[in-house]
Amino acid sequence: MLGLAWLTRLVVPSMIERGSGHIVNIAPNAGMVGVPFNATYSASKHAVVGFSRR
Repeated sequence: MLGLAWLTRLVVPSMIERGSGHIVNIAPNAGMVGVPFNATYSASKHAVVGFSRR
């Protein structure tokens, strides 16, 4: 998750300067639906989903 946040923070200023750009984040379905006995995995994938929806 930190890598995702750091990379986004690095590229956004140049996108604003250009006036265009897209950020695409990919997360497995576990980010929306919990995986039994894998709460930590599901939580980390949901962090990507939550970050992307902000």
